[in-house]
Amino acid sequence: MAAAARPDAAHSLRCERCDVTWRGPSSAPCWCCGAPGRIRGEVRIFAD
Repeated sequence: MAAAARPDAAHSLRCERCDVTWRGPSSAPCWCCGAPGRIRGEVRIFAD
């Protein structure tokens, strides 16, 4: 059974305006300008 993603789980986020990345919950703002971060689109494959 697959585990459901937690809303407060850490994601790899990116601010396109500042071109910076950080890791944190999806609600964490950019540490440089305060804009909302976007979840990065890389695909990660995990073994079952």
